[in-house]
Amino acid sequence: MAKTCLNDQDLGIQYPVSINNHNTTGEINEFIDIILNDKPVNTDGIEGASTVSVCLSMIESAKNGGHNVVIKYDFR
Repeated sequence: MAKTCLNDQDLGIQYPVSINNHNTTGEINEFIDIILNDKPVNTDGIEGASTVSVCLSMIESAKNGGHNVVIKYDFR
């Protein structure tokens, strides 16, 4: 059986915000490919949680005038 290779444009997906920075479009297309073709995910939950923790810490720092904050990795 041939593998399906679709992306967000092929599926008619529209996003409520602009995603023309970073590699968001590539990441979404990779995720769609993983789901549709039953491929393994290249990153695990710990790596994803680490990224979210860093982002939340950046927001916390910004809210507190740019002061340093401790990044929480206690989800392991």
